[in-house]
Amino acid sequence: MSAIDIDRLVGQIAEFASDGIFVAELVNDGSSFPTILWCNSSACKQSGYKSSELRGKPLYRIIGGQKDAKVFVEIADRMQQPTPIQKRFENVAKDGTGYQVCLSLRPVEDKKFPNRYWIGLQRDDTENDSMRNDLKTARQELKLYKRRLWDAIEALPDAFVMYDINDRLVVCNNKYKEFYAASAPAIYPGASFVDIMRYGVENGQYPEAKGREEEWLQDWFQWHLDRRRSSTKPLERELPGDRHILIHDIETENGDIVGLRTDVTELQQKKKELEKLTISLEKARKEAEIASLTDPLTRVGNRRGLTRFLEQVAKPGKTDFEVAFIHFDLDHFKEVNDEYGHAAGDLVLCKVADALRKSTRSEDFIARVGGDEFVVVLLSKNAQRAAEKIAKRLLDDCKREVRFDDNLLSYGISIGIAVSTSGELDDLQERADKALYDAKAQGRGTYVCYAA
Repeated sequence: MSAIDIDRLVGQIAEFASDGIFVAELVNDGSSFPTILWCNSSACKQSGYKSSELRGKPLYRIIGGQKDAKVFVEIADRMQQPTPIQKRFENVAKDGTGYQVCLSLRPVEDKKFPNRYWIGLQRDDTENDSMRNDLKTARQELKLYKRRLWDAIEALPDAFVMYDINDRLVVCNNKYKEFYAASAPAIYPGASFVDIMRYGVENGQYPEAKGREEEWLQDWFQWHLDRRRSSTKPLERELPGDRHILIHDIETENGDIVGLRTDVTELQQKKKELEKLTISLEKARKEAEIASLTDPLTRVGNRRGLTRFLEQVAKPGKTDFEVAFIHFDLDHFKEVNDEYGHAAGDLVLCKVADALRKSTRSEDFIARVGGDEFVVVLLSKNAQRAAEKIAKRLLDDCKREVRFDDNLLSYGISIGIAVSTSGELDDLQERADKALYDAKAQGRGTYVCYAA
C-alpha cells in the first residue's frame, strides 16, 4: 500500500469516529494562537461549525468557544510545553450551547519542533454528566430511605434483628440489645451468630443453660440449622430476671433471617408486624433494583438495564435462538424540543415508549439509551422477521402527529437492525449502530437491517 493510500485511509477512519478529532499547529512566535489544520466531521458536529469555518482558524473555535476564553487561554498556555494535556470542562458551541467534554491533546513527536503540531481528541461527555447527577440524586434518596427505615425499626416496641445468609449480624435495634443485655458486648454488625450465643452462655444470658452449657448450645445450634432448612415453630426462651420471650424468625428470598423477640402475650400481634416489615423490606429491595434499571421518564429500561439483559442473554447454553438488536433514533426531535419545550419532547418520548411496548412481546427488552434513542433486543427463532415487523409498525406509528396543548407535533424515526443467527452478541450493537447510520444516510424515516 502506498503512503498516499495510508493517509487517505487514516482520514477515512477518523471520519467514522464519534469523538471530535483535530490537528492543530502552534507557531512559537509569541503572538499567534494555535491554528486548526484539520478536523473530522464529529469535531464539526460538536462545535457547530462547518469544516471550512474551522480549518486555518484559531483553535478556540473548537476548545472553549469564543464567548469564554478562559479555558482556551489555559490550554494554549499549556501547549507551550510538549507534554500531553487532558482536561474535562464545559465547552461552548457556535450557537452558544454548552456541552461537557473530555479533551486529550498530545504533541506530535518532532525533535526540531517538539510542540508545534498537536493531535486532539474531544469526547462529548454531556450524557455521562447527566447520569452522574441522576446517580447523585438516587444516592440521596436512598440515604433518606435508609434513615426512614431505621427510624421505623427503632420505633418497633419489640426487639428486631437481621442475620445474613452466612449467619452474621446485619442490623438490630436497641431493644434487641436491651433484651440480651448480658450478650450486648458481642452484638455488633458482622458478628457471627455462634460467637454471640457462646458469649451469652458464658455470661449468664440464658438461665436455662446453667449446668449444661455445651449441651444447651448444641440443641440451640441444631434448632438454628433446622430453621434454615425448613420452617419451624416459634421458640420460647428464658432470659435473666424471669423474663420470657418468643423467638420468631422468617427467611427472606435472598437467604437473610429477619427476627422479632417479643413477649408471649403479644405473639400474634407482633407476628403480623414482622410479616409486614419483611414484606416491606423485600418490596423496597425489589423496587430499588427495578428503579436502578429503569428510565424514570418513559418507564422502559435504561442503559444499565440493557447491559444486565445482554449479560443474561450471553450466558452459556443459550444457542437455540436468534438475536436481533434494534436501534431507534427519533428524527426532528430537537425541533420539537426547541419550538415547544421539553414538556412536548417528554410527551413524544413517552408516546414512542408506549408504541414500543405495544409492538413487542413481554419477553423482549426495551431500553432508552440516550436523549432520543431507544433499543429493543429480542430473541426469536426468526429474529429478522420479528425485528422488521416491529420496525415497520414503529415507522407507521411515528408518522402520526401527537397533540400537545393546541399544537400537533410531527416527528419521525430512523431504525438500524442487526441480527445474529448464531446467538453471538460480540459485534451486534456495533452493527446495529452502523445500520442506523445507513438508514439516516438514506434520508431518515426508514430502516436498514444487517443479518449474520
